[in-house]
Amino acid sequence: MLANDENSASTNPFASPQTTVTARRWKTGEFLVSNGRIVGGQEIWLPFLCIKCGENVGVDDASAVRESETKPWVHPLWIALAIANFIAFIIVAIFITKKCSVTYSICRDCQAKRRKLWWFLGTTSGTLAGIGVCMVLLQTELLFPLLLFFTAGFMAVLWFATWFHGPLKVYWYSNETFQLSGAGEAFLRRAEMVEAEEPAYTAVLAEDGRKL
Repeated sequence: MLANDENSASTNPFASPQTTVTARRWKTGEFLVSNGRIVGGQEIWLPFLCIKCGENVGVDDASAVRESETKPWVHPLWIALAIANFIAFIIVAIFITKKCSVTYSICRDCQAKRRKLWWFLGTTSGTLAGIGVCMVLLQTELLFPLLLFFTAGFMAVLWFATWFHGPLKVYWYSNETFQLSGAGEAFLRRAEMVEAEEPAYTAVLAEDGRKL
């Protein structure tokens, strides 16, 4: 019992999550699946499978979506700066933020679910804005409770909008390696059987070397 307590006490809550991937130099677009997460370098090209349900997404499927997003990552310890001094946090975050570009596919059905979620967040934001206007115009005795409700609601919408901005999130970064979470289990199972680099991902270069 005492040994367990000593082990738990010596555990660093900010340590890098365990992964079987050692430090390596990643090729452009290369990735692998480890411990339920997508692992790769600064640029990751995922196969033509829906990132949520794992269904095949054709290259020429007009009903599906192929997206490229840049995912930022800031070490959790810097969140303390936001509490102490928000301006200092913003300045420091600009210089220490690591970015990973990931290209993935999402099928028509999963894309429709995302649109419904964003519609809900937009409606909620509009409702909260209306409440804010009413608070200013009415100035009733309920002004303080309404103000608390408005603030809590606004922060909740902001959190959801940040969290659900794209299905993938940067879970951890270390030694030029990004770990991405948010992919569906079906995608992860099928992605393990797909080569990281496919002919469809080959970059087309102009004569001067620019990427088209």
